[in-house]
Amino acid sequence: MTGATATLGEVAQPTRISDVRDLATIHVWHPSEPSAAGLLGIGKHLAYRMARSGELPVIRYGRRWLVPVERLLARLADEQTTED
Repeated sequence: MTGATATLGEVAQPTRISDVRDLATIHVWHPSEPSAAGLLGIGKHLAYRMARSGELPVIRYGRRWLVPVERLLARLADEQTTED
């Protein structure tokens, strides 16, 4: 097999809130596009583990796992206010 393969700790491209604010959904993880993993600064495997456990809000569309941006940002805001 040739080409790039994901490793256990592979981190997505860093993503800022301003990168995703106008999008309806983003990937759970993607190496070069905005993703929830990039927004949270976590690796691929942790992002999918969080999606499976319900810690990340996801929509299953066939084989794709998409994260509704509005729900993710609301959850991040809730966590921010509970930490303060």
